[in-house]
Amino acid sequence: MVTDWKPAHSPGSRDLRARGHQSIFESGLRCRTVLCLWGDKMLTVLFAEDMQEVRAVLCAALQQHGYTVLAARDGLEALSLAREHRDPIDLLITDVMMPRLGGPDLCRALKDCHPEARVLFISGYPADELGEAASFLQKPFTPRVLLRRVSELLSERSAALDCRSDGLHI
Repeated sequence: MVTDWKPAHSPGSRDLRARGHQSIFESGLRCRTVLCLWGDKMLTVLFAEDMQEVRAVLCAALQQHGYTVLAARDGLEALSLAREHRDPIDLLITDVMMPRLGGPDLCRALKDCHPEARVLFISGYPADELGEAASFLQKPFTPRVLLRRVSELLSERSAALDCRSDGLHI
């Protein structure tokens, strides 16, 4: 697992408030550890985001709520983590536009090794290229909004991922 968590106030990290985001410490999110289970297994999230600050805050929120998080700086790193991960990946959360391999291409490639994964795209850009069926969150959003959407997606059995070369159908 790749992690690079630094609190927003630590040396060497930029304060997220300068970009219009709240740090996890200021978001009003009540952090408690819970086990996120589907049946009797822990739920795993593959999280691909190229902005370190955003990745750190959102991955920390997911981890604090009991999810196992595989964090990656871009699509290629996410794909490598997915191929090494032997257990199912329940959800892919990916930025749409990243260096080396963007979210839609990552989604298509992930189908080969983890066809069970659901997907949530995140971006500061409109979701025009994804199609209406794609699950999407427009940045900026709070950790609470992300956690709510993750919970919704994972509880929808019909939200199985189907990435095809002719477009994304979720």
